[in-house]
Amino acid sequence: MEKVYMVKPEALREVKKSLEADDELDGDEKKINQWKRRGYDLRDSESLGFQEEGSYLYVNAPEEFFEENEEEIKHEGVKELKADEKQKVIKAIEEEKENAAQGMGTIFD
Repeated sequence: MEKVYMVKPEALREVKKSLEADDELDGDEKKINQWKRRGYDLRDSESLGFQEEGSYLYVNAPEEFFEENEEEIKHEGVKELKADEKQKVIKAIEEEKENAAQGMGTIFD
């Protein structure tokens, strides 16, 4: 399941704190940051060619992942994108990755 969130500038610090948190011990249990483990793409909207101010958070994970972890990033200023808007962002991120990979290929040719 793919999800894309628009993260407004005022929410970015809190979202990053959740995404980048270290694993920690809670008594005898180890609390693992599932966002780090799963992986995600957080990109500035302007770098992807969009006019809206903010960043896009893209995650590809099973539905259970979102059921268990999504609340950690649900801050004011974070909105899940749907349908066409979501697909446009996913396409832009994939194109950026392809361009970066091609660029690396030409460096080593």
